[in-house]
Amino acid sequence: MPVTFWAIAEPTAMETLKAKGQWLGVRQLRQQPWGGNCLLSARLPETADSPLQVQWLWEQVRPMVKAFYAGGGKLAPSSPFLPSALFLPRRQGVFGTAHHPTTRLCLALLDLLPLQGKRVLDIGTGTGILAIAATQRGAALVVATDISPTAAQVARFNLAQTSRSRWAVLVGDLAQPLRGTFDLVCCNISAEALLRLLPDLSRLLPDGDLIASGFLGSEWRTVRRGLLAHSIRLLGWQFLNGWLAFLAHSSAKRETKVLPSPPL
Repeated sequence: MPVTFWAIAEPTAMETLKAKGQWLGVRQLRQQPWGGNCLLSARLPETADSPLQVQWLWEQVRPMVKAFYAGGGKLAPSSPFLPSALFLPRRQGVFGTAHHPTTRLCLALLDLLPLQGKRVLDIGTGTGILAIAATQRGAALVVATDISPTAAQVARFNLAQTSRSRWAVLVGDLAQPLRGTFDLVCCNISAEALLRLLPDLSRLLPDGDLIASGFLGSEWRTVRRGLLAHSIRLLGWQFLNGWLAFLAHSSAKRETKVLPSPPL
């Protein structure tokens, strides 16, 4: 499937970008009024490095756009922008606002999955937003972890106010405090932390889905290399204002691969 992207831009953005030749390779470029701005939409051919191409386009148009949203694989967006966040935590003071691009992307991916009766793990929970979203979508059990005791305390408070599912919040580094298996793992963490987590997924997620964000589009090759090394199958990705999220499937049948280093 082709990559689809949308951008809310200044009214003259299309003419400016065409004059600069910055839409090279873009197909079906369209423009329509959007309030006092314009809505640009277009498609790109899908490649393994499409997130990097989208990142490059974002960097070129950033001075002229207010929002830039894209997706590829099975997650190419059919509407201009993500829905508004469903929940604002009552206590904050730690990372985790429902308006940050990475959180909004993860919430959008959660919306795509049937969670009724599922066991969900939220690693790096922060204020607990993703854990709460999973309980609201019918998960039978939600376990959330964070390395920060303060974040864990905030997440417990927020879950206690909103959740009707069984839940637990643990303090620990990534998968270190965890036992058992899950149907879905969500993690809004850095690329470096995600790469450290991947080897544990064969134990935690023997046959389930992975939603991950917390890293920039420019870090895609590093992230993709980690997924390939652990035979985790990418289903699709989404991009919002420089940030990237993906949905993938993990299976216990996979074999860890040692990949050659890319040429310099």
